[in-house]
Amino acid sequence: MKGLWKRYGGMMLWCILCAWGLFCFIYGTAALDVQKDEWIYARGGDIAQHYLGWKFYRNSPWTFPIGMTNGTSFPHLTSVIYTDSIPVFAVFFKFLSPVLPKTFQYFGLYVLLSFFLQGIFAAIIAKRFTDSKVLWMSAVILAIMSPVLLSRAFGHTALSGQFLILAAYALWLYRPSLGIKGEWGGWFALGVFGVSIHMYFMPMIGLILLARVLEEMLDCHFSRTVIIKAASLIGGFIAFSLLVMFALGGFGKGFSESEGGLGGYNSNLNTLYNPLGKSSFLKDWPVLSGQYEGSGYLGAGALFLFIITLFFFFFDAELELKRIVKEKRSFIISALFLFLAIFSYATVFKIYFNDKRIIDITLPGIINRYLSVFRSSGRLIWVISYGSIIFSLYVLARKGR
Repeated sequence: MKGLWKRYGGMMLWCILCAWGLFCFIYGTAALDVQKDEWIYARGGDIAQHYLGWKFYRNSPWTFPIGMTNGTSFPHLTSVIYTDSIPVFAVFFKFLSPVLPKTFQYFGLYVLLSFFLQGIFAAIIAKRFTDSKVLWMSAVILAIMSPVLLSRAFGHTALSGQFLILAAYALWLYRPSLGIKGEWGGWFALGVFGVSIHMYFMPMIGLILLARVLEEMLDCHFSRTVIIKAASLIGGFIAFSLLVMFALGGFGKGFSESEGGLGGYNSNLNTLYNPLGKSSFLKDWPVLSGQYEGSGYLGAGALFLFIITLFFFFFDAELELKRIVKEKRSFIISALFLFLAIFSYATVFKIYFNDKRIIDITLPGIINRYLSVFRSSGRLIWVISYGSIIFSLYVLARKGR
């Protein structure tokens, strides 16, 4: 234990300090008082709906599946998944309900925990490239201050759990040192928490897992052993996810109601640099009405860093681009696969630059129907947003050697 604290204690303290300090600086401390809910009603909108979903669920009798409530569409049962009340927190605190105060909200605690875990996984990723304290400490701040995170906190609050994206990237990057048991545990846990925090994290995590599997297959020339291992990882991830979804009642009323509307909430080609009102430095660019859902804005600092490191990567002779491409060929191909898959889903082939249409392909009915389960497809662009930051960290670490 002493060894672990000596190795990781400083990182933990820095993440706690950053999460607490930035949370209090941006939001104050009122949301952390679990017995106060006036601020939720004052804000209104999505968070008020999610809080009411928790209240109905808390006061509903226990059923099986355990995530069902009879208060939102009486006499029908509805899963807490579809009230976006952060199911894992809702179930946990419902168990504790008899000893909790009459008024109890957990949204402030959840956002603070999300900040902390966002910082932890950002530091873990940075430490994969370098032991530089400056780099991993900066990575923590960049990750917590990400506009795509801050825009969801206390709005569509469950979507603040973007640490799950960073955790999936970390599992991929640490693949060689984890071993099969470590990977199984990690990916299966992400399946469980992805479903029990917000379903939209599932395709993001799943596509990162596919990229990780593709890299190993390319490295090992699609050997039988690797194919079996890949099948076990993907199959286990899907099985654990479906099991949790079933336990929470996710296949009941609400599962099919999100069908339709695919393409109305997608990403614009300007998404990484378009602040949409979130910057004092950069101007807003036009988008279509629903494309705020597909905002992947990096923030002025991270955007500047990405541009600089992109220049270094292609034009700095010290980085030896040809050598990197040769050494990391399988990883680069897998990363390109991930980028294309995410970009395709985030735009669903309705590609716009500002308010100008570039491509508008109508998908066949059956494909459109199934993809419409995640109709706010633009949210998947967050995988590219965080991937851009990770790329910047990698280039800085390599240049600093």
